[in-house]
Amino acid sequence: MEDLAQYLAEAPLDFLRTLAHNLNIKIPGEQKNKRGQRQEERKSLYEALVAFFQEDQNLEKLWQSLGEPERFFLELVHFNSSSSSGAEALRVNEKLNRLWGKDTAWEVRKRVLDYGLVFVKQERFQREYFLLPREVRNLIYNQKIWTLIEPLRKEDQDFESHGLFLLLDFYILLASVLQWEVKVAQAGHIYKKDRKRILSLQHFPNEEMRYELLERLAWGLQFLVEGEGRATLGKVAWEWLELPQAEQWEMFTSWLLEPHFEGSQVWAEHIMSFLFLAPRNRWLSLSNLYRLVADYNSGSTLELALRDIKELIQKLTWLGLIELKGDLDKGAIRLSQLGLIYGEKSLQRSLKEDEGVEIPEERVQKLKEALEKHFPEVEDIVVQPDFEILAPLEISPGLLFEVVTFADLKSADRAFIFKLNERTLYRGFLKGRMPGDVLGLLEEHSKYPLPSNVRVSLEDWGSRMGQIYLERGLLVRCLKEELSGQIKAFLEARGWLIEEIAPGVFLIPENIARRCLLELEWSGFFPQPQVREHRLPYLVEEQLGEEILSEVVEKFLGLKFK
Repeated sequence: MEDLAQYLAEAPLDFLRTLAHNLNIKIPGEQKNKRGQRQEERKSLYEALVAFFQEDQNLEKLWQSLGEPERFFLELVHFNSSSSSGAEALRVNEKLNRLWGKDTAWEVRKRVLDYGLVFVKQERFQREYFLLPREVRNLIYNQKIWTLIEPLRKEDQDFESHGLFLLLDFYILLASVLQWEVKVAQAGHIYKKDRKRILSLQHFPNEEMRYELLERLAWGLQFLVEGEGRATLGKVAWEWLELPQAEQWEMFTSWLLEPHFEGSQVWAEHIMSFLFLAPRNRWLSLSNLYRLVADYNSGSTLELALRDIKELIQKLTWLGLIELKGDLDKGAIRLSQLGLIYGEKSLQRSLKEDEGVEIPEERVQKLKEALEKHFPEVEDIVVQPDFEILAPLEISPGLLFEVVTFADLKSADRAFIFKLNERTLYRGFLKGRMPGDVLGLLEEHSKYPLPSNVRVSLEDWGSRMGQIYLERGLLVRCLKEELSGQIKAFLEARGWLIEEIAPGVFLIPENIARRCLLELEWSGFFPQPQVREHRLPYLVEEQLGEEILSEVVEKFLGLKFK
């Protein structure tokens, strides 16, 4: 967003002369046709004009001197543009002519141009855009903010303050996918049954729109990926989880809010500006805000703007950046402390990236520390004798996802509650988490000494895991004992012998069956020509999925598997 000084620096000398004349600023002396004199004149004019506009009272007096159509013109340009894009001139002119009569736009445009309050930019296809300097935009914000602020009341009704619960529920979504077999529908989203199960753990289990927002984000970022009809965590999710939690939250917040600041959408920037401009303890009326939007938009444009604004306000509330009193139609909003910190950090980033402004390191560090206070990343857990693991909601994400690999998340209301048992420990074992490592992690992070029964059970369960395994290979059997020694030597000479299972029974690699038969024949042993196979009739390996699982569950547990 450029200020008046930047616009004036690029303006032609004739414009500066006319502007100074209109503002009653004295034009420098004579001999304006000489090159050196023209440069001096331009410098003097520029400095005088910049000094004039730097005085707030001068700009306010100029604003008061304008007629109602001129002020509406500037407001219309302001609320149909952003700091990085202008308002389309054709649209502004049509609106003004419709309200104030034919040719009004041309007359109004000339007057505000003559006062240097608006500038014109031409783009492709000769399309014109109106641009407002920063000073004029700030003046309009200051004029309009008081039309949005609610009157002070002695007693305020309760308000919503979500804090960090949206981020926590995003963790719960990812953790659920990690600990369960979560099915994916053909449409590319989680099956309804699994979705309800995940929702039941989140802090707002009845807010399906809130859940859908998180799931769409997870799929869109490839935090969730599909494999064989199941959802799994993608590589980028693990990379994000390794970051400090404050950085995770900043990225998470930006991902959700960025769509509202892209393209032709301008109201997100205006709303954030109003929120920062309002006194910290005052509420902005949503009814008044919607009326303001309707003053400068109509028809389908108004409908789209209001829909986007309500979606933005809902996200800001869920993210804990604002507090909401009442509902989205007739309620009121104000900035939270977290929103204030996030907004200033965003402003710093914008000034540095877009305008090259260097922010003092002391201020950067102070804001960083202020944000980190909201993310303490607790590393302590409590292990109960009943095998429950309790962790505060402020648990560090790294530790949270370590615990999720070997314990079931059962609740996340006021604290995370996990349940540890033999099967969850085995699930961790299948994911590469050795039982000894689990015991070591619990000892390291447990706030109190580990209960003895938990330690004994973990050691007992761990001692049985991995002690049985299936191995693929091929058996070579000798029916005559006198051939055993020769066959063993034959296999050893070729490096094929893996193990002698029993007298006359040898284990060799599965993939050399045909070659082994041929070489046995060439060596004069004359084996039987076919490899004997042992398979269950009418069952192929690919069927060893839910059909077999249901049979095993029903047989050993007496339950119907669905």
